Amino acid sequence: MDLIILLVIMVLIVIFFKDLKYFIYGLGIIEIFFRILTFIKLNIGVPEISSLIAKYIPSSIIEIIGRYSTGLFYTILIWAFLISMICLEVYLVKNFFKRK
Repeated sequence: MDLIILLVIMVLIVIFFKDLKYFIYGLGIIEIFFRILTFIKLNIGVPEISSLIAKYIPSSIIEIIGRYSTGLFYTILIWAFLISMICLEVYLVKNFFKRK
């Protein structure tokens, strides 16, 4: 289910914005959101919230990729994810230095 939701969100970003840059930004936003919720899950003292997050929210996009693929396809997807995160970093650095 998490893969379907992730794909729908990414397709909607591509349909609405029609630019690779926004796809990369969307991927980065989703990854950061997953990481924040994982941090909350691990460091909050309320077991109900931790179990709810653990049940419904994956810890990262890499976990989703690992759950639904194996072998060479997994390796290709992980490298594509790494390249997109590098592109995100480049976009963020360019925007950081462009602003005064």
